[in-house]
Amino acid sequence: MTIIKDNKNLFTLEKNKAGAQRKMAAIFAADVVGYSKLMAQNEKLTLFRLKETRKTTDPIIENLGGRIFSTAGDSIMAEFASPVDAVEAAIEIQNKVTNTSSEINDGVIIEFRIGVNLGDIMVQDNNLYGDNVNIAARLEAISKPSEICISEKVYQEIKNKVNVNFNFIGTKKLKNISEKINVYSSNLTSIENNNFKKSFLNKKVLIGLLLMTTIFISIFFIYKYFSSDKITYNQSNF
Repeated sequence: MTIIKDNKNLFTLEKNKAGAQRKMAAIFAADVVGYSKLMAQNEKLTLFRLKETRKTTDPIIENLGGRIFSTAGDSIMAEFASPVDAVEAAIEIQNKVTNTSSEINDGVIIEFRIGVNLGDIMVQDNNLYGDNVNIAARLEAISKPSEICISEKVYQEIKNKVNVNFNFIGTKKLKNISEKINVYSSNLTSIENNNFKKSFLNKKVLIGLLLMTTIFISIFFIYKYFSSDKITYNQSNF
């Protein structure tokens, strides 16, 4: 076997600093909805709001063990060792960003689409490459505003482990991806519904406790009232 040492175009996957290495990772991809339109509307305010939003998104990703490896323009690409952590980050980001946006009335509202995929990827120079990275980006692209789209591989790992339900929305042909992908989605409406259900349940419990307390107090006073009306007879009365 002849080794060509002088061929600079020879590509090798050597496990060293210069070569690419493979590993499994959950890939998180987020993008601002209508970013170009927002920039055309008001560049300075849009850029300011994006930077303020990143003060929320980036710590969430880091606190859940994620590493941001790309932030081109309005997009965020991050890797996680755990798909559960990746989805938890997506849920928390969508929840907090939407709550913040509800307080804005100047028309420049930041909304995210998010996609999450799990699979084998290549790592070189602290950047990530491969089909599974591209799939995460394509899942983000088909998401609706405030929605999270995940692949079936992610769904199998996170079902019953996060507090948001993901529904199967079909087998999708994603742009420039050779095989069709089974896609599951959940949007902020699901998050709000879960919070509403919890809030409603807490209110029912509180109302039930108040009602029971009222009944017991009423019984006590009724008992005291009728007890005080009884006449006790003894020998001194005659």
